Amino acid sequence: MKFHTSVIEEILRGCQNYGGHADEKKLREFLSPKRYAVYSGDRRDMVLVDAHRYLQECMQRRMPSNHIVPMTLHPTAFEKIIYLYDLYSGYQNESKLRNALAALDFTAYERKFGERDTILVLTEDYLKVLQSSTRAG
Repeated sequence: MKFHTSVIEEILRGCQNYGGHADEKKLREFLSPKRYAVYSGDRRDMVLVDAHRYLQECMQRRMPSNHIVPMTLHPTAFEKIIYLYDLYSGYQNESKLRNALAALDFTAYERKFGERDTILVLTEDYLKVLQSSTRAG
């Protein structure tokens, strides 16, 4: 699943407003509480949207919201966004960063150890783990 355009724009706003500080502390504080949910609507594909905003819209329209599962980013996915910011920010219209964020692909993964929750992992990392487990088994 890819980020919806609205999520990419929100990340870019956060990068512009909070990026550039030591260890990207302010940007990390802005991005870390974000939760995402899967949305398909009238689309054929599924995208990741801001879970809080999606819940609010469902409540305003008096639509069911029990299908919305707020998910956090796995630490490696979170760090990938910070890495992309460090690498591609500052270009005209943030086009390189925007394109890099749009290219990210995520897979929802249900953690079964400790906290039982669903997180978003990078699909490339998920596939690597699956491939290594099939080789070992």
